[in-house]
Amino acid sequence: MAVAERRRWNLPVDDAIQGVLDGKWSFFIEFGVYDTVNVEVARSPTGHFYLKTEVDQDTPDQLLFLPECR
Repeated sequence: MAVAERRRWNLPVDDAIQGVLDGKWSFFIEFGVYDTVNVEVARSPTGHFYLKTEVDQDTPDQLLFLPECR
């Protein structure tokens, strides 16, 4: 099954976090053709917001495995 390549875009992390907190956007990452995992905003013990997937425990491991982050 061929998957069409979609146009990619970038958004500053702070803007993405604020957009999720405001309910303006929701994000997900794709694992293979059928599996998707939601991205959510978390707060560090020091109070800083960051993005992570719903399957990550304390660190944004799944996001860091994306090709753009290597």
